[in-house]
Amino acid sequence: MVVLPALRVFRALRVLRLFRAMRAARALMGLSVMWRQWQDMYRVGKRRGLGFVLLAVAVLMLGGSYLMLLLEAGAGTGFDSYPDGLWWALVTMTTVGYGDVVPVSPAGRIIAAVFQVFGIAVFGIVTASISVHFVVADRRDEEKAVLERLAAIEARLTALMEQTHCAMRLASDNSLSQNRSALQ
Repeated sequence: MVVLPALRVFRALRVLRLFRAMRAARALMGLSVMWRQWQDMYRVGKRRGLGFVLLAVAVLMLGGSYLMLLLEAGAGTGFDSYPDGLWWALVTMTTVGYGDVVPVSPAGRIIAAVFQVFGIAVFGIVTASISVHFVVADRRDEEKAVLERLAAIEARLTALMEQTHCAMRLASDNSLSQNRSALQ
């Protein structure tokens, strides 16, 4: 029985479980926000044809890296295997250009130039599509605010028209009663 009062301290530590649960709930909320953003980006990509662009990028990277392997293999340029060619294609398309794998043949340099231009174009297309998504979302918010203001103005106009109509009816009723009393 002497041990039981000492165990009451551990009951107070149960509160720490609440903090852990709150942290987990916050993380889940963050994941749900990320999931909604991914869904939005998927819809943007679907609407703007980004799937075709990504397919073209994949085909160009896979085919171009194999072609570079055929053109540049054995020249001491670093194109020793297909993964080296894929690495070069990725680095060149993203315009990073580390310089560890470099084409030396004229045909290889032409392919490299095509990769660079195509990489810049792809990043431009993706960036523009995402920007359009945010601009459209901002416009929707602005349109919603304008529509709410218009609805409030319309409600006020309707109230003013009813007040004016009532005042006119009251004025006409007063003038009719004055005309009747004048006639009598």
